[in-house]
Amino acid sequence: MDWRAFVPTDTADHLATMDRAARQSGCGVPWQLLAAIARVESDFGRNMATSSAGAIGYGQFLPSSWQAFGSDGNAYDYRDALPAIAQYLCRAGLARDPRRALFAYNHADWYVDLVLDLAVRYDRMAPGAPVPEVLSVGPAAEPVHPLHYAVATPTPLWLTVPWRGRKAGAPISPASLASTTLEMLRGTFGLSGGLPDDAMPESSELGELANRAWPAGLLALPEQAAEWTVDGIRLHLQRGQPVVALLDGRALPGHPASDGSGDQPVVVIGTTTDELIYADPSFSSSLGYGLVLADADFLASWHAATLPRRALAFTSRPRPQARQAHMHDAEPPPVIPRLTATPRPTPTLSPSPLPTVQPTLSAVAVVLQTSVAMPPPNTDDEADSSWVILAAAGALLVVTFLFRRRRAHR
Repeated sequence: MDWRAFVPTDTADHLATMDRAARQSGCGVPWQLLAAIARVESDFGRNMATSSAGAIGYGQFLPSSWQAFGSDGNAYDYRDALPAIAQYLCRAGLARDPRRALFAYNHADWYVDLVLDLAVRYDRMAPGAPVPEVLSVGPAAEPVHPLHYAVATPTPLWLTVPWRGRKAGAPISPASLASTTLEMLRGTFGLSGGLPDDAMPESSELGELANRAWPAGLLALPEQAAEWTVDGIRLHLQRGQPVVALLDGRALPGHPASDGSGDQPVVVIGTTTDELIYADPSFSSSLGYGLVLADADFLASWHAATLPRRALAFTSRPRPQARQAHMHDAEPPPVIPRLTATPRPTPTLSPSPLPTVQPTLSAVAVVLQTSVAMPPPNTDDEADSSWVILAAAGALLVVTFLFRRRRAHR
């Protein structure tokens, strides 16, 4: 079969098929990865000659592999080859370990690094769907730090932070990096929908990120210690709190040294024994998710930032009460019956008239007046009142006797 008859000529259909094969793969294959494999294997179908190992077609499948994944299609036709490449990667475990899946496609570490490097270049130049310029871009001349991914299982700790990539057409800017970061954090705590208008950040500075986090439903948590450390990051992850750290972008995997992005946030989402797992918001595809950096490499990039060792942990914002749940309509207080004392007249004491004693009265008259002024005898008991009469008579006799005797002595 003459492969030259199948060289792609319809650029729009070529790119659309590539995008559709990625979206329909069933395991999240990025179109950038399909494009990178097509570029390395056959220069996008422009050189489909049989290799020395006997590989054929657009994706350079071995005949036995094509029989398993080609679905009786044409190995030289991109419309059959691109879905077959995607299914091969899914079967090889791309969702668990991207590097291992690529190594299964071609058993060479240099091949894995080359394909990932190309995929990152396509990702950075064309966020969203593939564009015609992709077909003319080859491997970069300058080396970049290779991408390494955390193996999904077993991993000591990996928070359920969903991937959110840079939006289609969005440039790599501080504002877009911060927005993508906040969207990932919102997804961690089950907050759906886009960012509110008042939560749209204008820069990727951590202070700006903390200010925008509150209206986005998040709460930024500064480190309690004097400064951030890798152990401090691990502690927050154990509490279920992802950490946003500000690193020097030039030292990050997949970032060319000439990128000039400067400091940028990364979302630390998990740990291994001696590595940190993170998501890079500068990527538009899932190639930026689940990346790992050794603790020493993370510290080097962290120290190289303009403001070294800056980070923030995040949790969900405390849920507010229902609107004005603490307020009620003013109500009059309940009526409390009060007992009013019945007024009583204040008793007035009238002084009893004092007995008037005439200066010429004799002692007998005084005795008589005193006896008259005495309270009347109790008529209820005759026996008890007789002694009063006898006593008065006796007193009268004594007074009379003393009076006469006194006169006799004169």
